Amino acid sequence: MCKVLPVLDDLSRRQQLRLTVISNSREVFEEVLGGVDFATDYHKWREETFPDLFVQNDICIIPIEKNPFTVVKTANRLILALRLGVPVVADAIPSYEEFAPFILFGDWAESIERYAADPALARRHVRDGRAYIEAKYTAERVVDQWSSFFERLLDRRPGGSECL
Repeated sequence: MCKVLPVLDDLSRRQQLRLTVISNSREVFEEVLGGVDFATDYHKWREETFPDLFVQNDICIIPIEKNPFTVVKTANRLILALRLGVPVVADAIPSYEEFAPFILFGDWAESIERYAADPALARRHVRDGRAYIEAKYTAERVVDQWSSFFERLLDRRPGGSECL
């Protein structure tokens, strides 16, 4: 998040900007965002309120400090944002690459301004991203993937796939 703050600060001088953080740590929020010059809101993460709070935002930003832990993260946050109808600007990690046609990567200022200037692009990315997710991320696919994983595990055991 820290690397995006100077960009957001600069953008806030040119256009109205408000950063909403939905998190389980007010302390980290205050530590990281306590000195910024643009408007911020903190909301405690709660399952029952998250969707309603989240959809009030125009853009979801997902900055990622690349390290061995973050480069293997799933695409869950990105998928959730698109499913809730919020366009995404993110740093690229392997699990996000397949979503390149539906989100913006890279230059934070340019990407945020691009969505702000072109709401039709944002709507198209969300619409197409949702369709892609609904077609690819099905319950059947999850069952197939877990089944394949367990079959590979069983095939690697001495004696093949016989029961324990």
